[in-house]
Amino acid sequence: MKKLFFFAAAASMMLAACSSDNEEVKVAEKSAIRLSTQSLTSMTRAGQSIQLTQFDADENVSIFLVEDVNGTQTPSGTNVTTYGNPLAYTTGAIGALNPATAQYWPQDGNGLFIFGIYPASAVTSSTAYNGTGIPFSVAADQSTDAGYKASDLMMGAPTNGNPVARTTSEVPMTFTHLLTKINVNLTAGDGFTQAEMANAAVTILGIKPTTTFGVQGTAVTEGSGDATNIVAGTGVSTSAIIVPQTVMAANFIKITIGGGDYYYALTADKFFNSQTLYTYNLTVNKTGLLLTATTITAWADGGESDGTATLQ
Repeated sequence: MKKLFFFAAAASMMLAACSSDNEEVKVAEKSAIRLSTQSLTSMTRAGQSIQLTQFDADENVSIFLVEDVNGTQTPSGTNVTTYGNPLAYTTGAIGALNPATAQYWPQDGNGLFIFGIYPASAVTSSTAYNGTGIPFSVAADQSTDAGYKASDLMMGAPTNGNPVARTTSEVPMTFTHLLTKINVNLTAGDGFTQAEMANAAVTILGIKPTTTFGVQGTAVTEGSGDATNIVAGTGVSTSAIIVPQTVMAANFIKITIGGGDYYYALTADKFFNSQTLYTYNLTVNKTGLLLTATTITAWADGGESDGTATLQ
């Protein structure tokens, strides 16, 4: 009886072990990929907090998940996604990135190369992943949040770098703003009150709106296309996204208020760098426009300049 009990107990242990192994296999096969946006590179929309350090909720992001086979980005039958095909993710609370369809780590235990692009509409082609020269244009009207966001091209990658080993933990991602930001802050001068500045319309002049980029890097090309004007909005503090480029010496910022147009002109050709924020603090006088100071913050140091503008 003792022997029978021993064998029965051993068999029970073996079955339990097999059951445990099977469960581990099932868990391994169904290990979901969990992503989050740990941070955005610092960026502030003057007068507003639009995606300062995190995405707003319900924004659409394209995510690329490609299997890592011995350090090589490789398509396979057990890959989580068709090679190079962008997957639809939506931003949620506290930096969450939620897939339209649940995604799982490769069954063979390999890791992944992970990249993200915002806005999602910037990459829709199945060939985009390995491609360069993908065209992107900023909106001519950025006076609304939607127009501004649609122009704010970002590239995301795992905060700790690619490739990412299989893990049950969230993979934090950092997104980088690829283009150039212009802030305009207005102060009432002679003949105006600060309250009147709330009705001042700000436009950035003579901007080439189109660039090209690649999914796996942060480089963008200089602006191309016919020069157009970018509407930044109305108010004391406005901002707009432009494509990195050289802007020729000419009227650069127009402020329309009280039936008159006031201009700030660049006195020399100026190159606006990518990933750089330029802030123009302008005093509006009835007799003209005075540039009191320019500052460049957050992304990179683009230098400072002084100048004046005139009523036309």
